[in-house]
Amino acid sequence: MAFRIKYRLYGSSEDHHNAIVAVLLGASVPTDKSGNGSCCAILSQTLEAGKGLGKVDFITSLGGSLPFSNTAKLGRQFVWNNAAQFHVMRFLWVETETNSTFYVGGSNDGAQQTFMTPSVIVSRIPLNGSGGMVRLTLGVGEQIALTHFNTYNHSPIFSVRLRF
Repeated sequence: MAFRIKYRLYGSSEDHHNAIVAVLLGASVPTDKSGNGSCCAILSQTLEAGKGLGKVDFITSLGGSLPFSNTAKLGRQFVWNNAAQFHVMRFLWVETETNSTFYVGGSNDGAQQTFMTPSVIVSRIPLNGSGGMVRLTLGVGEQIALTHFNTYNHSPIFSVRLRF
C-alpha cells in the first residue's frame, strides 16, 4: 500500500511567472510476505520544478527510494525525470519525457536505465457541477528503453488524474 503527499513550495499563475517548485513525500508499507507486494517499508522523496513558456512547459524532478530495512537486497534507486509538453489546442497536449533510474546496492547495483516516453494528454477537462474547480486529465504513452540495461521495454502508460 502506497501513500504520497505533495507540497507546493512556490507556484505562480500562467499570467505571472508560470512556474512551480514542489516536494513530494511518499511511503509504502508491506502488505504481504507471500511474494505479492514489497517485503519492506520504503520512503520516497522527490523535488520537482516546472516552467511554462507560452505553449511549452518544461518539468524536471529528482528523487529517490530508500527502504527502511533489507537495503542489501532491495538497494536504493535514484530517479531523474524530465518532460517537455506542447499545448496543441484547448484540451490537447503532446509530451516527450525521459526518465533515468540509477541503482545503488541490491541486485542491480551500479546499473542505470533510461526511457523515452512519447505521450498524448487530454487535460483540464472541467467536470459538470464542479464550477470549473475539478478537472479531469487523461494520458496515454509508451515507455521505450534507451539503454542496454532495462527491466522492461515498450510498456504502455495510462494516466487518469483529478485536479482540484
